[in-house]
Amino acid sequence: MNYNYQKALEKVKKAKKDYNNITYCYINPYLNIKRMLLGPTGPKGDKGDIGPTGPQGIQGIEGKIGPQGERGPQGEQGIQGIQGIPGITGPMGLKGDKGDTGDTGPTGPAGTPGTSVRILGSYNNLSELLKEHPTGSFGDGYLVNSDLYVWSNNGVSWKNVGNIKGPKGEKGDIGPTGPQGERGLQGDIGPMGMQGVQGLQGPMGEQGIQGVPGPQGERGLQGLRGPAGPSIISSAHFVTFNDTLTPGKVVEVNNRLPIDLKVHDIKYEYNLNEDNTITFTQRGVYYIDFIVSANINNDNNNSQNNVIAVGFKNVKDTDIISGCSAWDNNANQVILNGKGFIWINTPNENFELVNLSKKTLYLTGPDIRDLNSESFYANPVVSLVIMKVEEI
Repeated sequence: MNYNYQKALEKVKKAKKDYNNITYCYINPYLNIKRMLLGPTGPKGDKGDIGPTGPQGIQGIEGKIGPQGERGPQGEQGIQGIQGIPGITGPMGLKGDKGDTGDTGPTGPAGTPGTSVRILGSYNNLSELLKEHPTGSFGDGYLVNSDLYVWSNNGVSWKNVGNIKGPKGEKGDIGPTGPQGERGLQGDIGPMGMQGVQGLQGPMGEQGIQGVPGPQGERGLQGLRGPAGPSIISSAHFVTFNDTLTPGKVVEVNNRLPIDLKVHDIKYEYNLNEDNTITFTQRGVYYIDFIVSANINNDNNNSQNNVIAVGFKNVKDTDIISGCSAWDNNANQVILNGKGFIWINTPNENFELVNLSKKTLYLTGPDIRDLNSESFYANPVVSLVIMKVEEI
């Protein structure tokens, strides 16, 4: 009967694979299998209670190592570890940049009062001090060329503690006016003052009575020396000689005076051109001095025509830089002397001596045979000196 029960159970298990739809019937092994009845599938029963934990299974075979998993999220900060053993001190690093100035610290306690110094005198150098005072007492001090030397606290030598003269302070404000002081004693008579400036001429007074001659007065004080005149940087002399002919060298109205020769131009700053013009080759301030000996045919009925005039000017301009004039009162010779300054800003321009008279000019002078000299420089009819007195 047990065999039949086993066979019946195997057939039931093979009849349905879906165990959820199988209704298990209790089979009494003592009953005939043919008496088993299979009813319809009943409803699903309630979930049973969790059974007790089974015994530990046998350790399975170790599986193969799986692939690298993805990196997990950052874990929380761990607790502080135990202080490690200090490592070996490394080499000193490079010097860093200077840090910012720190805050001012608290005021320190008051220091011990210093020792006072008595300044007893001064000397020009240390040798003089040592000669007069080879030793001193504590607190003694002497000035040596503004440096303070004090006797050292160990009583051995004089010690230089530095210059005690501070920097010059700024000028203080003017203080209030003090009270009026008492009148001082009469002072001694002072020395005689300098000669006063000459006063204006007063009106003539009445004739006084002849007085008694007074004593000889003292000699006056030496006057102040005047300022130095301008120094001469360069110069040249231009000359027109007297040809002793009658009526003399002729110069028509507004025409240029002739010049025969240039001398003493050491620096070659002046040119005498063939057309009787003069060229300045350098910039500067020049002094002009000329003398002209001449006459004209007088017209006693018209004083305007009896004037002799000569001027020095730029050929391109009509302005006279230096000139002079005089009346010719039937004289055989009139001496003209003109002086002045000229500023040359543009070199290599031409200048001339020109007849400014309204009549023909005759350059003439004494005959050299009437002089006690054979030099033509003794009686020139034109003498022009140019001197450079300042660079610009």
